Amino acid sequence: MRRFYQTFIRGKIRYYLILLALYFGVRVFLAHNRWVDEEAAVMQKLTLYKQQLDRLRSGAIAQDTVASIEPGAVAIPSKVFDRYGKLIGEFYTERRSLLNFEDYPKHLVEALIASEDRRFHEHHGIDYAGILRAIVRNTLRLRFVQGGSTLTQQLAKVLFTNQEKTLDRKLFEFFCAQAIEEKYKKQEILEMYLNLIYMGHGMYGLETAAQFYFNKSARALTPGESASLVGIIPNPKAYSPITDLPRFLERQLVVMQALVAVGKLAPEKINNERRKFFQAWRIATKESKQSAIADFPDRLTGKNYAPFFLDYLRQKLATQFTQDALNRSGLRIFTTLDLGRQMIAQRSAKAAVELQKKHYEKLLEGARKKKNAARVQEYERALATTNAAFISIEPKTGYILTMVGGAEFSQQNQFNRALKADRQIGSTIKPLLFYLGLAKQVITPATLIADEPLQDYQNYDGKFLGKITVRDALKLSRNPTAIRVLQKLDFDDLRSLIHEILQIPYSDVEKKIPRELGVALGSSSFTPLQLAQMYATMLNRGRRVEPRDLLRIEDNQGRQIWEAPEPAEPQQIMDPAAAYVAITLMQAVVGGGGTAEPAMKVLRNSEGRLAFEVAGKTGTTSKYIDAWFVGLVADEATVMWVGNDANTTLGAGRSGSGLCAPRYADYLKSTRTAANKPQPFAELFDQSQVVKKSFCPATGLLSKFPGACEDEVLDQPFVRGTEPQDFDPSGTPEPTPEVPPANETNAVNPPVTTPVPPESPATPEATTP
Repeated sequence: MRRFYQTFIRGKIRYYLILLALYFGVRVFLAHNRWVDEEAAVMQKLTLYKQQLDRLRSGAIAQDTVASIEPGAVAIPSKVFDRYGKLIGEFYTERRSLLNFEDYPKHLVEALIASEDRRFHEHHGIDYAGILRAIVRNTLRLRFVQGGSTLTQQLAKVLFTNQEKTLDRKLFEFFCAQAIEEKYKKQEILEMYLNLIYMGHGMYGLETAAQFYFNKSARALTPGESASLVGIIPNPKAYSPITDLPRFLERQLVVMQALVAVGKLAPEKINNERRKFFQAWRIATKESKQSAIADFPDRLTGKNYAPFFLDYLRQKLATQFTQDALNRSGLRIFTTLDLGRQMIAQRSAKAAVELQKKHYEKLLEGARKKKNAARVQEYERALATTNAAFISIEPKTGYILTMVGGAEFSQQNQFNRALKADRQIGSTIKPLLFYLGLAKQVITPATLIADEPLQDYQNYDGKFLGKITVRDALKLSRNPTAIRVLQKLDFDDLRSLIHEILQIPYSDVEKKIPRELGVALGSSSFTPLQLAQMYATMLNRGRRVEPRDLLRIEDNQGRQIWEAPEPAEPQQIMDPAAAYVAITLMQAVVGGGGTAEPAMKVLRNSEGRLAFEVAGKTGTTSKYIDAWFVGLVADEATVMWVGNDANTTLGAGRSGSGLCAPRYADYLKSTRTAANKPQPFAELFDQSQVVKKSFCPATGLLSKFPGACEDEVLDQPFVRGTEPQDFDPSGTPEPTPEVPPANETNAVNPPVTTPVPPESPATPEATTP
């Protein structure tokens, strides 16, 4: 009976072994058939990847047209730079930087082979001894402690499989690894592996990992850093220094011990290298939870320092490149942005939003105490949608220097308000009206105009000042005066000006500028970019400014494939002399008594003077829904807006002068130094058609002599031929110099005296009923 059972058991074993052999044979057969079917496509992909590396080494000529740019076998992020070559951000699906094999340090390659595939230079893609050794060790430990895959198999797995843990995948990988070994040299295989392997946190390749974890190129890695990176490879998620520093350090030690085992590192050097590594990366002990590894600004978010601008750029480039080409081809995209100013602009926008949110929180608290459900709902919605926009243009070139489309870029906040938010512009339209009045010569800075009740239009403070000069009317942003200026003009004058600057259909401008007096107070809607373009044109001596954002595009080897065409000769839109005089009126807005004067205190020196010339205009729309500021210096036109996407009030008194102007002043203070101090506005314009006169604001007439009248306006520029001709009668005549007693000398040559101009009646040059 016993012999019977033994025979029966042996038969069963043979039966199951035969079934297992048949099963395995079928799977091998099917895997081989799959390999035969896919071999050509697989090897073609590998060839493309190898060509990417070869181009990197040889500098082979790339395609010279935008349309021909196609991604290679593996993805290389496209990098976006500012006008000075500073990295702004990247477009990518996988973060990877390619590096030649020769540029990787020897100790990194040695650590990789010692840890991952000691017989790499001996086998032909499959290490049978290694597989057997792994089976034995895993069986003895009753858990997975060692893999048997060679570097070549790992390369095949990453490139050509979904990395699923199945027998089919392993068999396919087996055939693929053998094909790779037949076609490529060992060094070529290592180069492909080093640039391809996943290193955690979206990083691919050892070069990218070195930059991410250690903020340096792989070329500059120390032996300790190299060993630690190699230690991550088997399980990047588990062995990352970000998620588990002690385990990361343990893996570093394992790799160093492997180097000792193969004779590539002296045992006594392990402690020395680890001590230097610990010191360099501020690691107290091997049990430490924190270090300086990967502690860099872009560690978690990726390099994206201007998210709204990059999102806009991605959409624009999508008309020239496929999404694959943008994300995977390693393009180098150079833009007009100034990263330094951009970061400060973002900070300014965020500060304004935080300030407004605090105000909403107070309003919300009050509404809750009063149990006003409607107000609570309104303020909650406003609080959640409070935002800002900030954009700057360089008038001479049209370069967009800053672009902030919102307080912060997120999944819920991607609408670019700098480009797309059509909002009522409030009093920021007034300088354009006053420019037209100056150009048409229906007003001058000294013209008296009535700040008196006009229909139902009110001033910000609810008061009226009577007759004031045009200069004071803009400086103090008096609403009835702006309407009276508009009444002196034709609506088509304003429409034509905006149409010619923005180059939008005239029919659209007609809709934006209806024949209504409220237009003079900014009831029309424009985007911050459009408003910035209007004022950049004014700064550019009246010549039209076309906003520009791209300079050139290079392939991943630095060869230029596209360059922005030279702009055409700009069209003369505005009268230069009138544009200059309008800017000087805007200077009064930031000067003594102007609506933006308090905001500019951070720019004043110890004597109370501005460090450089600034012009501006505040703007606040009806019911305090939108707050604006237009800021000008000689080489930059800036527009800032604060509001909320729900189009609800910011709150009583929440104006452009309080929310936007101070943030603009902070922006100037942070971006301007003695090295880039803006030039005076007068140096931009031909002064032959400009004349400067001092006048008395009470009458708009010339002052007889300095200090002849109260609050005298000194050296105000006028368009030549429109300056006041008559003198203000107030004040004491300038005394005539005393003549010495006559003698022979002065009798022959009597002293020359300057006659006092005759007085003229106090007749205003122009008034409006």
